[in-house]
Amino acid sequence: MSTPSIGPDFSHVTSQARAEEPARAGQLEKLLLLPEIFGGQPDLPHNIVYVPLGLAEVKRHIDENIIAPLAREGAVTHYSATPEYAGDSFIPIAITVTATDPGSFTTTIAVWGEALTRP
Repeated sequence: MSTPSIGPDFSHVTSQARAEEPARAGQLEKLLLLPEIFGGQPDLPHNIVYVPLGLAEVKRHIDENIIAPLAREGAVTHYSATPEYAGDSFIPIAITVTATDPGSFTTTIAVWGEALTRP
């Protein structure tokens, strides 16, 4: 007997081309791993991941309202947003946002699958 999945299942979305169809249908949106406010470029493929609607806004809020003030204060000088994948899916199951040096801030945005069940 299989365990019912929680949330959406993007295991069948295994390429950018397959992600663009649900994006056009309004089910997924682009998210910039390194946002423009920190020097990210919106047209670089390796800076773009696709996520369910609303999660780009969640990350934008973290970047602009938590990390940017810490950077202005000099509390953090390094930034990363690292996607975590499951199987062959092109859609990350989670994105870990980290700002460090000299301080430290880390949070993880659960996107789908097993990441939604983590404490």
